[in-house]
Amino acid sequence: MLRTRPINLWRDALTLLGAGLRRAPLVGPRVVQLNIADRCNLRCIMCNQSCFPPGGFLDPDRAISLTDELAALGLQELFWHGYGEPCLHPHLGDMIATVGRRHPALRQFTVSNGTCISETLVGILRDRDVGVRISAHAGDRETWARIHPQNDPGLFDRMVEAIACLAKGRPGRIELLFALFKTNRDQIDSMIRLARKTGVRRILFRPMRLFRGASGAWMNDHLMPGREDFLHLRKQLLTLREELRGEMELSLDAFAMSGFDSSLGRPVTGDYFLRHPCLIGWVFSVVETDGRVHGCLPESSTGPMGNIHQQSFREIWWSDAYRSFRRDRVTCGRAGGNPEACHTWCQHLDTNMRLNDLLSLRIGPRRRRAPAAADGQW
Repeated sequence: MLRTRPINLWRDALTLLGAGLRRAPLVGPRVVQLNIADRCNLRCIMCNQSCFPPGGFLDPDRAISLTDELAALGLQELFWHGYGEPCLHPHLGDMIATVGRRHPALRQFTVSNGTCISETLVGILRDRDVGVRISAHAGDRETWARIHPQNDPGLFDRMVEAIACLAKGRPGRIELLFALFKTNRDQIDSMIRLARKTGVRRILFRPMRLFRGASGAWMNDHLMPGREDFLHLRKQLLTLREELRGEMELSLDAFAMSGFDSSLGRPVTGDYFLRHPCLIGWVFSVVETDGRVHGCLPESSTGPMGNIHQQSFREIWWSDAYRSFRRDRVTCGRAGGNPEACHTWCQHLDTNMRLNDLLSLRIGPRRRRAPAAADGQW
């Protein structure tokens, strides 16, 4: 997440200094996930959206004023996000354009399932050079239909068209996300073909995530591959990354750096945090559609730090609640942390590795260390 463009070197140094000293941050977050939409037009079989309370859209005026606050604090990257489909927000294009005019150095990103991106929005995303992650999950129409049995299969074709339009002339700004589970784990070849067909050069592979439903039970855990399947997928993806090196960039940390905990029935990355602190609280924040602010993804956080409808972000960022969150995260693994605290593998492992390596003055290639045991416990 940290960038070393000259304009941001001073703020990067302040971020590292605050994290290294374990003091209150000396600058604001560098990356913010701004949830603007909790509604979705798809019904994916592995989706855990029903675990979250019903929500709507973030007020566009508050989204813009918040971005002004964050930019003044040193924000570098803004992700238009949500529990639903951000492109359903009726003002997403206007918000992106306004932020681009006010803060041209701020890098903008959004996520989407790719099925409801209008021509107008495609134009805005391209004009503002917004990075887009498409949650594709399938490389062909048949597999997509099995994952979305309640939706029109024709939406797959609309997604493919949107990906190709967004990638044309800027393949490095589009990324395809494939969450792997029992329904699509054998379709990796078709996923690569889709990327080639649409001109995309970046692919992110992740295991599916598990969340607890209203009953307290894990939702959709019947779709989670078992230990042997996980190990096979990891080996297959690592081999594929080497074969495609120079043609495509495959991001595999969620597989390469995770072990499989048989007692929990899912991948975990706890081994890394037994040896290293979690420093996410110095660089990242999540803002939900109702205004609540979290220090990490809400399912991994200890509760909201405040609410942007009641306080300024500056007050929240340097609050006692945030200070407590940072302290707890630093020692979460080494203090015998609960593996369910983050629900699964850490989505911010790469960021933590970068920060810990920089603080250890290892500026060269990062040393990626595989889990101590593929079937290990925390």
